[in-house]
Amino acid sequence: MDKLRVLKEGGKDTKIFGAVGEIGDVHQFCDFVERNIYLYNLVRPSPPPRLQCLALNGIACAQKNGFGLSTHATASFVRRELATALRKGPYSVNMLIAGCDSPGEGEVAAGADASSAEPALYWMDYLGACRKVPFGAHGYCGYFIMSTFDRYYREGLNLDEALEICRKCIAEIKFRFMVDVGDFIAKVVTKDGVREVSLSGGGGDAMDTAP
Repeated sequence: MDKLRVLKEGGKDTKIFGAVGEIGDVHQFCDFVERNIYLYNLVRPSPPPRLQCLALNGIACAQKNGFGLSTHATASFVRRELATALRKGPYSVNMLIAGCDSPGEGEVAAGADASSAEPALYWMDYLGACRKVPFGAHGYCGYFIMSTFDRYYREGLNLDEALEICRKCIAEIKFRFMVDVGDFIAKVVTKDGVREVSLSGGGGDAMDTAP
């Protein structure tokens, strides 16, 4: 089952998120996030002056933006919804949110390179704790592969090197976990969009990755 959802904004898919937890909460909350992010991008006519005050409340204001959220803003929105739900109807959902943001018009006007892009990954738990991280994991796999990430990750990895670390993590899970985990789906997010990549080959045996 594909647990990685793509967020489409302005005709582009430059953000992706994965969620684990109680299956009902995962589906309900992820659907909520997807639809609200899409709603934020809709262009609506400005409301009459007498309704301006009403339009400043929550999504009603966002309905007339016509532009997408950054990865940081998306993570902040999701974190706020999880934290708010804690005192109403909490969701048992843990998430990873990744994206690749291009400079905005204001940044380009200030001299930023319009062709550049800034990748980001945010780790979030069901209590609303949120942190920008270089790598992350949720669920049982986190107990097995965080040490592998910590050992092999370094700044400036290219795509092939990052995929090789993922293969090592998969080999570690298959070697140590007592249940057959099946196949894995890998998706890469860039400024040009999201694409699925193959993780076949490489990785070696899990014993080779142990210190």
